[in-house]
Amino acid sequence: FILLADRFLKEDGRMALVLPATVLRIRSCEGIRRLWAEKYHIEYIITTWHRSAFSESVRFREILLIARKFRPTNESKTIIAILKRLPSTLTEAREMADAIRKSQTDWEDDKIVVKVRNYSELIADTGNWFKYIAVSDLSLIDLLEELLKSSKLLPVSEFLPKYGAEILRGVETARGGKVQALTISRPERAIKREDVWVIRGIQKEFLEVEDRYTKRKLKIPNDAVVPALRRISLIDKIDITNYLDYIVIDKFPSIREFFTTSVMEFKPPQNFWNKWRPYVKNRLSHLALVRRADLSAPGTCLLAFYSETQMAPPGVAWSIKIDKENAKILALWLNSTINILQALIYRKETRGAFLQLDEYTVKEMRVPDLSKLSKGETDRLRDMFDSIKNTRFPSILEQLKMKHKPRRLIDKMWLKILGYENDLDVFLDRLYTSLAREIELLKELMKEKIIEATYTGII
Repeated sequence: FILLADRFLKEDGRMALVLPATVLRIRSCEGIRRLWAEKYHIEYIITTWHRSAFSESVRFREILLIARKFRPTNESKTIIAILKRLPSTLTEAREMADAIRKSQTDWEDDKIVVKVRNYSELIADTGNWFKYIAVSDLSLIDLLEELLKSSKLLPVSEFLPKYGAEILRGVETARGGKVQALTISRPERAIKREDVWVIRGIQKEFLEVEDRYTKRKLKIPNDAVVPALRRISLIDKIDITNYLDYIVIDKFPSIREFFTTSVMEFKPPQNFWNKWRPYVKNRLSHLALVRRADLSAPGTCLLAFYSETQMAPPGVAWSIKIDKENAKILALWLNSTINILQALIYRKETRGAFLQLDEYTVKEMRVPDLSKLSKGETDRLRDMFDSIKNTRFPSILEQLKMKHKPRRLIDKMWLKILGYENDLDVFLDRLYTSLAREIELLKELMKEKIIEATYTGII
């Protein structure tokens, strides 16, 4: 429709569109954003946190976008407007529209928050326009941009080749067979019906497992399994070396009995093991980064996990292949509040508080340039990792609300390294409060969608 509208629109004409917010972020729409950047002046991007969408019965967030077919000048501005609530009358709607239209500088009242951006900023980076509306508190965007200017940070896309690192999606559920039928979980993480086999003992040569329904026990040779993570929910420690699940990668004497359970029966297709074994082994790493998670969920405690023993993360996480010592430093950064804010702003919009970090979004994010850290900074980071690696973290939302002490230690360390010079405690108190509010707001929007879906018969 946008491409067709472009053909019909005369020079100096305008298009006004109600669009899913994903058009500002997802890679498949970057061509549209480049078209706008080359031929149009995006005058207004308007959204609301009062409800998820302007349209009825829509489950994903929407925006209003107004673009003028006009070659922008260096002075051209884009007005980003967040409606705190929707107008209740036509008169109020006109008043709010006039207030937005007349905006020359940033302002806020009880109805609207307005941020005036140079349009050259949008033209310079068509990869992500969603970041301008990713949070309701637009000052958080400026805050993040200021912190990420540090010369001690670089994009993941530059970090990977510089340090011989690699990022791969974890073991996917549908890849080559059912992961559930091949996974042996820690008893405390066996929370779903299909989590049949649990670990009962780890010996030098074999793994003792038990069917948690029938209590039948088996011994699996260690060379037929590798350490893994079944899911990222309910994991509350940064260092998961002693809390790993396992995944079967090869046949063993009692394999048929293992696959025949009271819940499911799995029959590997022909040549399954020849493909499955290298696929899983290629994903073994010391560091896992969450790819998709609900930031508001009580079981979401951390965004990254480290293991002394290489493990295979699940499909809802990324496997980051890098040496152990540097993995520890990255684990601290990826679990910092700075990175939570970064992930929230760089994310691909999905549903409410669900965080989704696709590969292209991860590669745009900033991480520490390890060569720019002094020996003293590196030593302090490793000492800090050792001091908190076994700390149990509550949910991310709870950490922010209670201003969790271990989180504060991590954040203070990184802020000092990045050269932040103001009062760290005042800064972090404000950041925690603002971020907690953002996550709770997203949670409320998600509730709205579930209620709406139920009402319309979707659920």
